Amino acid sequence: MDNLLFEHNPNPMLIYDKGTLKILSVNKVFSEKYQYSQKEIEQQEITIKDIRPREDVPKMLELLKTLDDAGINKRSIYRHQSKEGNIFYVQVTAQKFSYRGHDSRLVVCHDVTAQVESEKRIKKALNELQHHINNTPLASIKWDREFKILEWSGQAENIAGYSEEEVKGKNLFAIDFFDQAEAKKIKKNIRDLIRGKHDRNQFETKVEHKDGTEIYIKVHSSSLRNEEGELQSVLTFIEDITEQKKSDIKYQRLFENANDSILILKNGLFVDCNKQTEVLYGAPKHKIIGKSPAYFSPEKQPDGSISATEVSKRINKALETGSHLFEWQHQNTKGDLIDVEVSLNKITFPEGEYLQAIVRDLTDRKESERALRTSLQEKQVLLEEIHHRVKNNLAIVSGLLEMQTMQVDDEQLTRYMQNSQLRIQSMAIVHEMLYKSGTLSEIKFKNYVNKLVTIISNVLEPDSKNIALHVNVDDFTLNVNEAIPCALVISELITNAYEYAFKGRKKGEIWIDISENEDIIHVSVRDNGIGLPDDFDQKKDMSLGMNLMENLCLQLETHMEIESGERDTCFSFTFKRTDKPGSSSLNRI
Repeated sequence: MDNLLFEHNPNPMLIYDKGTLKILSVNKVFSEKYQYSQKEIEQQEITIKDIRPREDVPKMLELLKTLDDAGINKRSIYRHQSKEGNIFYVQVTAQKFSYRGHDSRLVVCHDVTAQVESEKRIKKALNELQHHINNTPLASIKWDREFKILEWSGQAENIAGYSEEEVKGKNLFAIDFFDQAEAKKIKKNIRDLIRGKHDRNQFETKVEHKDGTEIYIKVHSSSLRNEEGELQSVLTFIEDITEQKKSDIKYQRLFENANDSILILKNGLFVDCNKQTEVLYGAPKHKIIGKSPAYFSPEKQPDGSISATEVSKRINKALETGSHLFEWQHQNTKGDLIDVEVSLNKITFPEGEYLQAIVRDLTDRKESERALRTSLQEKQVLLEEIHHRVKNNLAIVSGLLEMQTMQVDDEQLTRYMQNSQLRIQSMAIVHEMLYKSGTLSEIKFKNYVNKLVTIISNVLEPDSKNIALHVNVDDFTLNVNEAIPCALVISELITNAYEYAFKGRKKGEIWIDISENEDIIHVSVRDNGIGLPDDFDQKKDMSLGMNLMENLCLQLETHMEIESGERDTCFSFTFKRTDKPGSSSLNRI
């Protein structure tokens, strides 16, 4: 019967000699688990040391020495290994047994590997959890339904200043940690947990550190109940939010004391605003919250758009792009219109998307702009009048010279007076074009040159000669400081060509080419006349016209280049357009 139980036992069984530790017999389950057959057991010297990992053998031998002689029901868990080296855990029960004359032991090995591995995982998880609890920035406190503290973590000591020894077993509210008002609020939240209104809650409160420092905390609590629903304990995690709270308070002060109106919108409605908004709209905060921006706007904006429709467009654009800056017109509760600049910025929180609106009152700036615009218009009218009067005065002087010319018989004197008349007219044209232009400082040089050439031609064209003028001017503008000296030089060159280039000839041609490339102005006046005389340099030094042109070229920071041959003569100069504002510098002539 015993042999039958041995062979058919569901657990591995073996019999070993106490003295030699040699395994004498094993059952079928043992052979399958440990991979040793009965034949191997009988033919080889296999001991119980062979079914243990090598490093466990010394400990096993020491343990065998401590066992009593009977060795009955000594239950322990050990590591065993199979013939192939597979290690597993077994719970061993041994008892004294007589086998074929040997002082032996009968051993039952119950495989508990799954249990041991599970316990290891649980222990590891508990160790990890404890590690995280000990090292988390959150303080953990465990207490019972009577508010007695059961556990108090190291971080709780850091936040509150009280050690575990000072608080463990004490009522949570017996500690000088809460002021009276805060204690009432916290007790209410905790009682709700105890009574089962909810299993967890979260709230913020203000407490006092052991050293008297005021700190702000966020409390996260959850309750643990048994199967009957009775409260067993409450676990509370405390987060120190003092720095965040100080930052929030600082932000709130900046928010409230800002010079600009600041509003918060959600779903197109105001949900918060600062004091300056109450001043801007002329309404208390509670009458602003819940309203749309269109409520504090006229029906239409200055550009004619409907305010309610435009508000939706602006809000949608800010939500799509993240920000939007624009000018707007609000209307306060008295009906006064207020020009403002609005900056919308999207802010995303866990609970949704908000818009922050910073509204800046532009009333003073708009008044200043209107005053400046009026002043500018007045100055523009004044400047136009000055140019007009200068032009008229120059026209009077030119007319007087023309009348005087008609009374002079001296041909050379007449020529001098005509030259002076043309110089005056070239300046008069500038002032005429300026007061008719929009800028009052720049003129279209192509129009100027064409008009100037026409006047010169009408004044100087002799009846006995046919002089053809070819004008080619790029379309560009010049500042008055550059237009006048440039035009005077051109006038002198054309006048000189009429006077000297075609002596002894019935006809001739003059080419005026003026081009502009990347602010570089190139001017040339060429004729197909008789060329310059051999003693031109000596006459140049004595000529008023040549001296005048040299001074004008100095104003343009350039110099005249002269090329003369038997068939033509060309005067040219190049200067860089600077567009310097201000009045002309003709006083340098």
